[in-house]
Amino acid sequence: MSNHKKNDKPAAELCKDLSRQLEQWQDAYLRLSHDAALGRLFRGSIHNLNGVTQAFSMQAELLGMMFDQAEVMLRYMLGKTSEPEIEENLLKLHDLLSRRTCLVDHMVEKVQLAQTIVRHSASLPQESSREERYETINEIIKDELEFLQADLFFKHKVKQELRLADNLPQLKRHHIEMHQIFFRLFINSLEAIRNSGNNAGISIITKLEDKKIKILITDTGPGISPENLSRIYDPFFTTREDHAGVGLYVVKKITRRCGGIINCISKPGSTCFQLSFPPDL
Repeated sequence: MSNHKKNDKPAAELCKDLSRQLEQWQDAYLRLSHDAALGRLFRGSIHNLNGVTQAFSMQAELLGMMFDQAEVMLRYMLGKTSEPEIEENLLKLHDLLSRRTCLVDHMVEKVQLAQTIVRHSASLPQESSREERYETINEIIKDELEFLQADLFFKHKVKQELRLADNLPQLKRHHIEMHQIFFRLFINSLEAIRNSGNNAGISIITKLEDKKIKILITDTGPGISPENLSRIYDPFFTTREDHAGVGLYVVKKITRRCGGIINCISKPGSTCFQLSFPPDL
């Protein structure tokens, strides 16, 4: 009787573990499905956004031209008047227009950034696309970093160092996979350095070495403890709240699918992900 109870207890615990793991997988699947739905919605909105940004770009350009013409007219009027009161009012108007002109320049810059994001979003290959594309990993890295410019902390507070080799071979496949890998790794680094204060930084190096494409992504986050370092690729392992813990697990799976390997070296104040891919990606 006692032996029967002893054998039943591990089985019951195993059932609980399996049930718990199934719930975790279901939760992760729902999260990924939600992200996929948002991605489809985003792609469907790109064409409409393109028209909106074009309209803003044209209006910003016309507004800048109008201010330029107004400034010329004001200077002409200032040269023609000798009335102190009129001259004072014209100078005030000139000052007002000058400040508005600076705002127009800022608006033009933002519109151009929006156009670039829309253009790059529209150029991302569909998952089902069989069309050959020719670009290097460098272009994919730049695209993903440009998307992160929408994060004000990343844009203004994070020191970004890029050292990208100019001799990388062009990719003929795995474009979607490369975007997924770098997006998840960059987001992982961004979350790690968000509370790093004035030392927030990320360094990205690409090189062709030993007939391999190698990428090093280093951030100035707090680092990963030795006991956690061996578990970072485990599904559902996370040290942060509101995270599914599947990001690095997916990165490793995709990296292996592309014939590559990924390693992580971490110490207090620095974490470096090292990726290596065959040149015939």
